Parts: sequence; C-alpha cells; structure tokens
Amino acid sequence: MFKMKRPHRIYFLKLIFIMTFPCRFFVPLPAQEKSHTLQKIIIDTTKNSPISQTLNEVTVSSRTIDKNVRSSSTGTIELSKNEVSGLPSLLGETDFYKTMQLMPGFQKSGEGNAAIYVRGGGYDQNLIMLDEATVYNPTHLLGFYSVFNTDIIGDATLIKSGMPAEYGNRISSVLKFNTKRSIPERTMNSGSLGLISSKWYSEIPVLGQKGGLFLAGRKTYLNEVLQGLRHVGIMKVQRSALLNSIGYDFYDLNVSLVLALSSKNRLTASIYRGNDAFSMSNDDIGMTTDMSWGNLVSSLTWSHLFNNKTYIDNSFIYSGYNFNMHLNQDQSRFTLNSQIKDIGFKSKITRIFDKHNLRGGTELIRHNVQPNSGEAASDTTPLYLGSTSRYYSYELSFYLSDEYEITPKLSLTAGTRYNLYYQVGPFTEYVRSSESIITDTLHYKNGALVKNYSGLDVRLSMRYLISEKSSVKASFNTNNQYMNLVNISSVAFPSDFWVPSSKYVKPQFGEQYTLGFYRSFPKLKLEGSVEMYYKSFRNQMEFTKGIFSSVTNSPLDENLIFGKGRAYGLEVLIRKSVGHFTGWVGYTFSRTEKSFNDIENGHWYPAKYDRPHDISLVGNYTLNSRWSFSGVFVYTSGSTYTPVVGRYLVANNVVSQYGAFNSARMPDYHRLDISTSYTFKPKRFYSSKLNLSVYNVYNRKNPFFIYPATTGSLKKYSITVSRHEVSIFSIIPSLSWQFSF
Repeated sequence: MFKMKRPHRIYFLKLIFIMTFPCRFFVPLPAQEKSHTLQKIIIDTTKNSPISQTLNEVTVSSRTIDKNVRSSSTGTIELSKNEVSGLPSLLGETDFYKTMQLMPGFQKSGEGNAAIYVRGGGYDQNLIMLDEATVYNPTHLLGFYSVFNTDIIGDATLIKSGMPAEYGNRISSVLKFNTKRSIPERTMNSGSLGLISSKWYSEIPVLGQKGGLFLAGRKTYLNEVLQGLRHVGIMKVQRSALLNSIGYDFYDLNVSLVLALSSKNRLTASIYRGNDAFSMSNDDIGMTTDMSWGNLVSSLTWSHLFNNKTYIDNSFIYSGYNFNMHLNQDQSRFTLNSQIKDIGFKSKITRIFDKHNLRGGTELIRHNVQPNSGEAASDTTPLYLGSTSRYYSYELSFYLSDEYEITPKLSLTAGTRYNLYYQVGPFTEYVRSSESIITDTLHYKNGALVKNYSGLDVRLSMRYLISEKSSVKASFNTNNQYMNLVNISSVAFPSDFWVPSSKYVKPQFGEQYTLGFYRSFPKLKLEGSVEMYYKSFRNQMEFTKGIFSSVTNSPLDENLIFGKGRAYGLEVLIRKSVGHFTGWVGYTFSRTEKSFNDIENGHWYPAKYDRPHDISLVGNYTLNSRWSFSGVFVYTSGSTYTPVVGRYLVANNVVSQYGAFNSARMPDYHRLDISTSYTFKPKRFYSSKLNLSVYNVYNRKNPFFIYPATTGSLKKYSITVSRHEVSIFSIIPSLSWQFSF
C-alpha cells in the first residue's frame, strides 16, 4: 500500500483545509505552494472528505469498499478507467459506455443495435452527456463502438434511480461522461495500432503549467477488413439478407482545454466531432444505400470558488446531430435527412453547511429540430413529398435540492425541478377534416407561441445505516421529458428521428420507486447490493406508418399512437474493485410492458426490449507487471417480435396472418469474450504493450433478425415458408499494439 511521507502529509492537509467542500472541483494551488506531484483532489459529496488523489506514477483508488453503503444515492454506479481498460471488447476496443452495459439494470440490445434500455425505459429516455452537453447518438458502428474515447475520458457515472434535481428532460437514467480535468506536468503521447482501427492521444501542459491541452482521435479502416474476412470465409452473410456488399467507416476527434485562471477560477472547454459512413448494396435487385450520421458537441464552463463552502459552475453548451440517407433502386431515388441543433446555458451553485448540502440552479436550452425531410424521384421525374417540418422550442428549468444528514445513521435528500416548455414559430399547421383533407392552413410567425407545457419533477431519497457495513435505501422520483425518439424499425438505427413535444405530441411522464439493501465485505474487498424497482410511464409513442408517410406534409400525429407503460425488476450486483483480481457478477430480472388502445385492444403486451433474464460475469486478473487477463460472459433472454402464424394465397398473392403483438421471442443471446495483454519492458523514452482479444470465443450465432423465406410455386398453389435467422458476427480475433511516450 502506498504511504505518504510526513512532509507530503502536512502539505496534503493544507490542501484539504483550502478545499473543504464536497464537489468535484479542482482548484490550482497558489504560486508559492505549487507542487509538481499532486495533480488533483476529488472530494466525496457524501462525507465532505477527500477520497482519492492522483500523483505522478502513483494512483490511489478513488473507490472505497463502503462508499456504496454510506452514499445516499440509489441506482448509481461509478466506473474508473482501470476497471474499463483491461476488459475485452469487440475488435480490441474498450470504453466506459460499453462497460456500463454490463451492469445490472441494462437490457442488452444485442449485436447491430445501438440502443440501451435502462430498467425498462426506452432508448430516448436516457440523458447521455459529455461535459454537460447532450449526446443524441452515442455510438459508432451500429453500437459496437461508443463515441466516448477511453483515452480522454476522466470519469463516468450511471444513475438509474434517485436522479438528482440538476438533471432533467429524461425519465429513465443519466449517463454522464467527463473528459480529463487534471493539469498535466509534462507532455505525454500514446496511441494504438490495431487490425480494425488506430487512435492517438496527447496531453500537453500550456501557459507554464497553468493549463492543459488534451487531444484524442480515432479512425477505422473496417471496409478493408470486412473484405478480407469475406474472402477467407470468416464472416459470411446470406444473400437474401441484402448484405452482399457492406462498407463502413468512422472517425472522431476530441479536443479539451483546461485553464487555471487563478486560485478561485477555472475555465474548461471541450469539443467533440465524429462521423459514421455506411453503405450497403445488392446487385440482384439493383439496390444501393448510403448513410452518414454524426455528432458535434461542445461546452465551455467557468467555475468560480467564492469561499471554501460556496462555488458556482456556469456552462455554455452546443449539441448537434445530423443524419443523411440516400437510397437508389433501378431508376428510383429517395433521400432522407434529419438534424438537431441545441444551444443552451446551465448554472449551478452549491452551498455547504454543517448538516446540509444545498444545490440550486437553472437551465435554458433552445431546440431546433428537423425530424425528417425527404426527396424522391422516379426516372427523371421528381416526386413532391410536401414541405419540410421544422420545430423550434425552448426549455427552461429551475431546480433546488438539499442533502440533509438528520442523524449519523439517517440522511435524506429532497429536491424539486420545475420545467417550462414552449414551442414557438415559425411553424405551419395544417387543419384537416375527418377524411384527412386539408381545409385550412395556420402560419405562426417567428417567435409566436404555438404550444406550452409545464411540469414539476419530485426527487426524494433516504439512506439508513444499519451498521458500518450495511445500509438500506429508498428513493422516489418523477420526471417530465420533452424530446422523443421515433423508432421506425425493430432495432435502434440512425434513421430513427427525434421529435420534440408540440401541439400534437405531449411530454412523456415517468415515476419510479426503488428500494435497496447494500453491504460491504472489507475482508474480502467486496461490495454487494440488491435493488428492487417499479416504474410507470405515460404518453408513450409508437410509429404506425412507414417512413415514406412520415416525410409527407401530413401531420406527424397521424403517424403516431400514444399509450402507457410499466416496468419492474430485481437487480443483484457483487463487485470487487481492488486487488489483483477485479470484476463483478450482475443479475437482473425485469419485465417491461406497454398498453396502447390501438394495439391488442389496450391489453398489456411485452415491449420489444422486454428481456426477463440478464447475466453478466466480468473478470480482470493482473498476474504481474507484464501479464494481465480478462474475460466477459453475457447472457440475456431473447427480444420479442410479432410472429407470422399463417399464410394464404389470395388472387395469386401471399397474405400473412400475424399472431399477438410481440408474442414470440428471438433465441437467447449469449457470448464469451477473452483478452490478454503483455506489457513490454519500459524503455527510457517510451513504453508499450500488446493486446490480443477474441470476441465470441465459442462462435455463437446470435441472430440479428429473423425473416420468413417463401419457396414453391403459386401456379401449383404450393408454397413453403421457413424461418431464417441472420447473424452478423461470429468469432472475431483482434490484435493491437498500444504505446506511450
């Protein structure tokens, strides 16, 4: 165990005296006391004391065994870079986002599906942030990579329940990612060369070590690899799956700047830019498809320390997302575009008292959303699809919360968030008759009020310490959500589009009850928890018509139906975060159901992401300074779909008869990934290691989708329908060389 020398201990106590406030706020030292070894102090919000320190060459774990017991929050999981970097992943790439999906409470979406479902919530019900800015599409490669580059991410937090009042506009969970904030002592470069992609990372001190510049970039060359895999027969897909020829490419870039303006002021700026390009063709039917999508996210934060008990953070943010699709078949062409542009401001102030931790603030966001616009042509004749719909809206929120330590054993956190939402012009509304014929048109001028909503969010959580090693917690929260994702397929695809609340689309509303028991085992260096939850949802949406109908000038509400949902479950987590062997075992039992008047006559039916059983086994073993080994095993119940129960010949056409909605399940999903790393003997100016990982070790054919194949002759009135399963990836080995200097 690392032990401080006495001069360092005295120096460290001085720092604590200067920074005795519970926040993750980094304050530079006065010039006469500056140290080149201590980079940052992180203060635990639950105990008003430092829980970690990062020094040159030495890292003391920021997680204590009893933190989950003493914390007042429920459903909260924090991940360190050490827990993430050693785990195997697809094509040798690991990251925080994918590791979070191994935690209980996630309904895993499977291969080729970028969605994450937390405790029965929809994909759009997760607030995903990078440095306070919303990320609308958090994945590359249809969900296999995330946009969060592990090299530049400093910490990550998942909140499944008991959401703090400072977070809003989502009713399921919060996934928060922060780029590094410590000021580097010297220039450091690192990178990796892999079979699929390569990346580079640099951190550079600036202004005489009063600031730090962080750069990270990634680029894949997957197109060439896919061609090679097909050539040797490792990756095969069926012709009927329309995947004869696939192309894929992505890149991303992170830039972050940290400036210590004075002992009480710090300025941080970050920007992220990423883009994906996907192509698919089938020569048999003369079809080609090209898609591209990407995020542009940036933030600028000024942090000011008034005194050792009061501080404020002010952030200016921008979030942009854009999707384009071009479809060609024979002489027909179709183009689809969707985009989002958010500009916002956030201000949060914290005040610490002896037994109270007060937080309050405000948030203002302007949304500029174009759900989808399309162009089509047949031969050389353009087809009119109607005018493009664009939605402008403002979201204004005020919040206040208090964490109160009633007794040494009992603590209570209460908060409220008041939301105001305004849809404004310019906007064109079409008035229609009962036969859907346009009878009038209403034009709203720029800034004119079209529709407004308001809502109150309530946040309550309680913790009671049974002993020094165990506690019980309970929480209740309600949330309003004003941005909604419309799914046009059974899996989350970039063509899914966002729709803000409007005159026709009411805000989603959700509430959640959570009860949990938490226990630490210091001798075994283990922590465990059991949590139960129940959630209910209102104003849920389903897409009833095709994507072509959604880009015409018909009102969007004619393509949507609205209903309600509910979810309940039990989660078990046993976790070991320190020692040569680290990892966790997670199990989730959950059910997610929906009810729509237009589906199954309003009866409850399983959601498409209802997966009752979910198991994750994660392990990482460090043998010595050279060798480390890791493995991940996942198992989950199959997702639901609506089966075809019969087919008939009517006027020489095959007509399908469908069973109950989402009454059938895909086969269960499971796979094993393993990885090993060898660290070479460090040289004077650089160090490196070699990583070998194998995805899907026992070559499980997990189906991506199921489709019916029809054979026979209509003339002979004889047809045979068989079920075909299509899987994308089988066993995939990957080798990468990582280096730093």
